Amino acid sequence: MQTWALDTSGRLAAASIIARLFRHSARAQSFVAQVKREGLIPAEDFAASPYPADRLHYPSDLVVEFSTPAGNRGIGTEKLFDAGHLLQPSRLAVRGIAALSFDDDRLVIVRVRVPPNLEPVGTEILRLERECLMTGATCIN
Repeated sequence: MQTWALDTSGRLAAASIIARLFRHSARAQSFVAQVKREGLIPAEDFAASPYPADRLHYPSDLVVEFSTPAGNRGIGTEKLFDAGHLLQPSRLAVRGIAALSFDDDRLVIVRVRVPPNLEPVGTEILRLERECLMTGATCIN
């Protein structure tokens, strides 16, 4: 799990992720435009579309569930501005959920990569976290 504050220096990394994942949210895109105008990171860091192989599902405007297929680069394997959280493409898919909260000024991403025999565990982790994020909380710390 990774969390970025939208009202501190974390906004720079968060804005590039938000630009890729929350293209259909006017409020999210307004936030991205504001960070772009600051000119602190290159404009090319704000990708205009999701990774081609990723599958995205939006339970709400500010919550997205994603899956990066095995062997592919995507939000599931992206460095996300913290080398300690880099997941290289591998023979296993990465699934996750991202939630954007302007009330709490934060972006939260939870990613799981589990072998086939533990898929039910990964599914349950993401289900629980989705329930929490949809109510504005987090289950995993």
